[in-house]
Amino acid sequence: MTLPEQPIRLNEIVNRMLDREPKGNALAMSINPFDTTPQNQHRSKPEFMAEKTRVVAAIENIEGLFDSLLPSKEGVQEDTKACNLIRDSVNASGRQSGAKREVSDHQDLIIGNALEHGLHYHTLILSIEMKQALLDRLKELEDQENSFWSASHRPPNHYARTIALRLARLYAREKQERPTYGTSRDGGHPSTAYTKALEEVFELLEIQASVTPPARWAVSQITEEDLKPTALGTALGLGGFGGFNAALSGKGLGSILNPNPQG
Repeated sequence: MTLPEQPIRLNEIVNRMLDREPKGNALAMSINPFDTTPQNQHRSKPEFMAEKTRVVAAIENIEGLFDSLLPSKEGVQEDTKACNLIRDSVNASGRQSGAKREVSDHQDLIIGNALEHGLHYHTLILSIEMKQALLDRLKELEDQENSFWSASHRPPNHYARTIALRLARLYAREKQERPTYGTSRDGGHPSTAYTKALEEVFELLEIQASVTPPARWAVSQITEEDLKPTALGTALGLGGFGGFNAALSGKGLGSILNPNPQG
């Protein structure tokens, strides 16, 4: 199968599993809906720990950015005023920098728009997305640690388990419910939306494994955190950024981060 065909097929499988209409976006259909690479990408434990240490540090630094740039939950007047002054200064500096930029490609256009319409706002919004991506990677690394760097032996067909868990987590986050596994009475074929999709994914990725054992294991790994919505909705609605939620409580996002983008 050629590279462009695989993401399309995977998106079709996932859309059927979630019982949703295609997003109608050619770009979205050209990107895998979940990671399909083999899980263990490290040659040694020190190499593994080097990445994990950096991911943890990056998450902490993003949380520190929010603690520094947004008012604390106590709402001290001087603290709030200081944050507002920083915001206005950063936005003004960004607009000045943007006015001097020449647009030669799409990256210049994206950066220029962010500078013109609120450097402070766009930095924090993208930081939310970055933190979510890093949290996803940290969870992958923790799975790797349990499977490769702590266990005395590698479980059979680890790639099958990896793919089953990633698909189960995608289902859990999108549906906000645990996936289920089971087989039909006539022939023992997968009988749930999740296991039917997993069987198709295994075939597409040429994974030689029965669906039920890795599906059963993957479902057992789903946590309450996996059942929560992801990315921006999670960050704004469920916390995790210190004073961010307190600062936004009862107020519009734009009024806090960038109340006057043209001022």
